[in-house]
Amino acid sequence: MKRAAITFALITMLTTGCGALRDDVEPQEDDALSAQIKQVNRPGGERRLKDMAPGDWDTVHIFGEYDSRDEIEKTVGTKVDMGDSIESTYHLLFFMENGKLIRAVKTRPSNLMPGTYGADLVLKGRPVPGSTVLDLVSP
Repeated sequence: MKRAAITFALITMLTTGCGALRDDVEPQEDDALSAQIKQVNRPGGERRLKDMAPGDWDTVHIFGEYDSRDEIEKTVGTKVDMGDSIESTYHLLFFMENGKLIRAVKTRPSNLMPGTYGADLVLKGRPVPGSTVLDLVSP
């Protein structure tokens, strides 16, 4: 009897609140990609995102500060394991192939322009007084 109660409690936790059996995508911290983006963020820096994040993706959705989970889920077509909105310290990148999500990552710092881009996306560092801005250019 005690074993049945424990088993029921574990199954209930797993299927309701703990997320272990849910289909939510949890973006993974990508320190290597973050480091590469930081290297481009200098005057004259330039690099294709595809070279920094190789794979079969053809589209990337970039979300930033204040973008809501609802908006993100609607755009990428799947549930996302995150808070109600994005904090100002990071971006979420969702790499897609033919409309299907193949990879979701979190990068820091939050220096990318949110939007939807193709696989030809180039990051370019542009000097501004006292700083550098990253321009995202799809040729």
